[in-house]
Amino acid sequence: MIIGNIGQLDADRAFLHPALVRALEELRSGACADPAANGRHDILGGEMYVIVSEVCGSPSEEKPFERHERYIDIHYVLAGSETIGWLPLAEGGAPYADELDASDYALYLPQGSEAYELPLRAGQYAVMFPHDLHRPGNTGGAIARKAVVKLHVDLFAVR
Repeated sequence: MIIGNIGQLDADRAFLHPALVRALEELRSGACADPAANGRHDILGGEMYVIVSEVCGSPSEEKPFERHERYIDIHYVLAGSETIGWLPLAEGGAPYADELDASDYALYLPQGSEAYELPLRAGQYAVMFPHDLHRPGNTGGAIARKAVVKLHVDLFAVR
């Protein structure tokens, strides 16, 4: 997991994989900021795309964690704020819904593990790798606008 601020991208770029830099540059361009941009937008076809939406959620210990195997997520807050729960995969136990093969997600309700709560404000992002359990959507009941960039893991393969 990586947490960052889009305003520091120029300083961070030397330490980030080129695919992450490309995705973050797309976010920084402001194309997602337009309210008419809700929905899915391809950047590199199915290998990299962004989903823009408005979310409104309350904190809930009952809400499941999720993870993906074929895609890395970048959760980016455009407006408002969002808190994302995070746990390492090793603390998640067995998934109660495993749709990794069909739909690239699995859901977990970890028992006895205290999640790290990552508060994100506008301009901040969190990168979630396949071994990161994450619980997005906690906006404290307020509306937040966000973008989630999906990067296929093949973009990170050594070629």
